[in-house]
This record gives sequence, structure tokens and C-alpha cells, in this order.
Amino acid sequence: MEPVGRGELKILEKTDDYAIVGCGRVVLLVWRTHSTARGIERVDTQLRRWAAVRPGGVVLMPVVAVQPARPPDDQVRAAMRRVLQAPAPELVGLGTIHPGTGFVAAFVRALVSGLQRLHPGAIPMRVFPSPVEAAGWAADLLDDPGITPEALARAIRAGRES
Repeated sequence: MEPVGRGELKILEKTDDYAIVGCGRVVLLVWRTHSTARGIERVDTQLRRWAAVRPGGVVLMPVVAVQPARPPDDQVRAAMRRVLQAPAPELVGLGTIHPGTGFVAAFVRALVSGLQRLHPGAIPMRVFPSPVEAAGWAADLLDDPGITPEALARAIRAGRES
């Protein structure tokens, strides 16, 4: 494990399509190519394990691929709905990092808004253009000043590296 602020950084799982990275009280699902239903299902399992030994809850942050091939398909959206219907009790928030613009970025924002409408009040959900805004939101939500933009950027780089 590598120190990251007051937390640690650990690759929990990595495939050609995604990497799941634990970073203190944040779990990042870094999409390396495109989103998959398997990645959504696996992050739920890994988040539960990671959160079990981190009192006070965790935030999940999916990170959209640099060059997303396409918007999430029906299987991915269904997997998202399944996971949100029975979220890990330790899940405090869901903050998607999507630095893109245009149609795909608008689609991702609409998808997150739609998921929030399906599960109102359950888990705060937001979309952020960068780790800077995402880190501030997560730090406030968890009351954890150890969550920094630098720590999240390092975790994202670790998830994207081959």
C-alpha cells in the first residue's frame, strides 16, 4: 500500500476494461475502455470489502474513460439500477468524474440524474468535471480532510496505467 494523505492507495481489481482502486475512504471505478455490467457488479463487491474496515462509510467514484466509446448500454444501466436498489450500507455517496463535454457527457449527467430520481434520498449522487470538485464534495460528505484532489488524481492514474 502507498500512503495517500491520511489514507492508502491499493488496486483492488484490474481488467482490460476497468480498475477498482481503494483510496482511503473513496473507492474509484476507473473505466479504462468502456463501462461494463461486470465492472458495476464487481465494484459493488470490492466496495463492500473495502468499506468493512473503514468506519464512517465510503464514497464510490466511477471515472469515465478518457475516450468513451459509447454511452452506457442497457446491460450497464440495468446493473447500475440493481446495485442501487440494494446499496452497501457503508456507501455514503456516488460521485461520477466525467471530464468530457458534448453528447456523452450530457448523457452521463442525465443518467445519474435519472438514477437519483429512481432512488430519491437514498444516496447523494453528483457528476464532476474533475477530481478537484469531486474531492471537495467527498471530503465534505465524509467529513474527511484527507480526501484531496492530489490523492484522487494519483488513484485515477494508478487505475489507468497498464
